Amino acid sequence: MIVYLIRHGQTESNRDKVVQGWSSVGLTEKGIKQAESLKGYFAEKKLDRIICSDLYRARQTCSIVFEGRGNIEYDVRLRELNNTVLMGQRRDDLVKIYGDEFLDNAYRLNYTAYGGESSESLIARAASFLSDLEKDTKSNTVAVLTHGGVIFAILHVILQIKLYTPMLSIDNCSLTKLRFKDGLWTVMYINNKIRTDGTAE
Repeated sequence: MIVYLIRHGQTESNRDKVVQGWSSVGLTEKGIKQAESLKGYFAEKKLDRIICSDLYRARQTCSIVFEGRGNIEYDVRLRELNNTVLMGQRRDDLVKIYGDEFLDNAYRLNYTAYGGESSESLIARAASFLSDLEKDTKSNTVAVLTHGGVIFAILHVILQIKLYTPMLSIDNCSLTKLRFKDGLWTVMYINNKIRTDGTAE
């Protein structure tokens, strides 16, 4: 099985450096163009399943990339980390309020200090999702549209790397390609970006 992990397109919160979590935020014009480029990339690919986070920015990206394709599955386990009371606030303002503590918690993807979700919870969601994929013996190619934090968590589960790796980027509308074969996951590439003509960089 081949699995494409796709991060949603750029949002207004991404652009403005606002914490978004589970908030309902839409794509910028740039984010829409990123999604349109991915649409070209996937146009000729046969996909057995398309699974998407139920958060608005992921659904909006999905509706562009996979326009006209039916049977989209939505899975709450693919939601971004829940950062509760921090949602909608600018990162710069949060640094002024909480200082280095906020940066440390954000880097570790752990918002329990503010009543939010723990990194352990995020990892558990990712592991549960992967476990269910492993049981799918009928699908050859699956697209998963989700969020940066979830992709980091999936890579953590497979590679046992640190949950947050500063030198590793998961950019908007980037592709991370996985293969599941003979009971083992392989990471084929991470953070591949697509040109406007729909070809890989």
